[in-house]
Amino acid sequence: MEQVNPNNSPLRESANGLTHNVAMYIHEKFPSVTPNQLTIARAVAALGVSAVLAKTENSKIKFVGAVGYTIFELADALDGSLARIKAEEKGEDTKLNGNLIDALSDKAVESGASFLVAERSIRNGDKIGAVINILAGITAPLPSVFRARAEKHNLVVKESSYGTRPVRSTLTGFNLTFGGNRISSQIFGAILAGSNGFTAIRRMGAVKNPESKEVLGELNDERKQLESRLRYPALAVFSIGALAVGLKMLDRAGRIE
Repeated sequence: MEQVNPNNSPLRESANGLTHNVAMYIHEKFPSVTPNQLTIARAVAALGVSAVLAKTENSKIKFVGAVGYTIFELADALDGSLARIKAEEKGEDTKLNGNLIDALSDKAVESGASFLVAERSIRNGDKIGAVINILAGITAPLPSVFRARAEKHNLVVKESSYGTRPVRSTLTGFNLTFGGNRISSQIFGAILAGSNGFTAIRRMGAVKNPESKEVLGELNDERKQLESRLRYPALAVFSIGALAVGLKMLDRAGRIE
């Protein structure tokens, strides 16, 4: 099989130049900022804004929060670009722990935001919306789990534009902002849960069938294979944690009259 880049989404590729330029600006203006600091700050900020959006009914706060959430989520790729810039300057590889922290923080934001929307649905007495958004939170890590599993077996799976993080983040942002309406919450939650499940199922079969159309080629990159061997068990454990949280929330949602 042909060796291909695991980051193969057209949407991701089109944004690479802009992301690199912004990361370079950050590096030049704030040289002491590390990629891990950027990762953690972005994740904490995104979760904080998510919590505010899930509780407020103030339209002005919602608008500011939605803009802030979008900015924090669009900044997702900056830490990776910054890590590569710093590594190139030193003539070193990027840090393995940075890749792991980035992956886990992304999933924490995605699952956390969906669970916050589900919590709002529970408060509003919307059993259907609660269940749908809990499922979105439970399934959020699964596409990354099975992507890491495929890469662990030296296989690169297809990244569809609609399944990439910017698209999921946009849907999550809409859900946080407009999900106070039951229909909106149910629709956005269903799209997220469906996208997560569909992408995970496609990637799940990649290892069993390397000739699948979901497999683009071989990874053949020892560094990236090492990253995937670290990411896979960590994301699997995170997925179990998300399932545990989701099951507890489903029990509460089931008691809604």
